[in-house]
Amino acid sequence: MEDTDSDTYISSVLIKVREGYDIDRVITNIRRKTDGVQIVRTQNLITGISKSLAIL
Repeated sequence: MEDTDSDTYISSVLIKVREGYDIDRVITNIRRKTDGVQIVRTQNLITGISKSLAIL
């Protein structure tokens, strides 16, 4: 894997937030502790995919 360009790969991690936790606070904490991540909430992801498929 030394010859691979990591910029050409997409990785994702789904996080289920327990009831009682503030999702926006969880997102803020992840962004503070992790450089270079893009966080997309599930609803925004689904909406984006739906719009992309509608164009096809």
